[in-house]
Amino acid sequence: SSSSLSYGKQIIRITTSALESSCSKTLRSVIDPVSVVDKNSSKKWLHSSISLRSMSVQSFSCAMQRLGSNAIVSQSETVIKGIVYIVGFLIEQISSESADSEKEMEYEHWGTPLE
Repeated sequence: SSSSLSYGKQIIRITTSALESSCSKTLRSVIDPVSVVDKNSSKKWLHSSISLRSMSVQSFSCAMQRLGSNAIVSQSETVIKGIVYIVGFLIEQISSESADSEKEMEYEHWGTPLE
């Protein structure tokens, strides 16, 4: 029904927004250069939380599985953006592990699975 589809669209937007909230400012500026990044935000740790990223990826994945192809096709631009965020997370994690082997992190446990 159309009401189910509209709820599906809202769920897709919410889960994609969760991905965006947990991404780094650099990744956000690459994916969505016109998005406004509040440099005075008190939530500077949010983009460093591996736990938050993991939960947002799980939420996005679960939503895509539950909603099925109709909701995904109707919101293809938003779904693609969510997938790009996830790929960006993986690239950042891989490059972060490479950089960590060369130098110590500023905060010992921030942005690691030990968090």
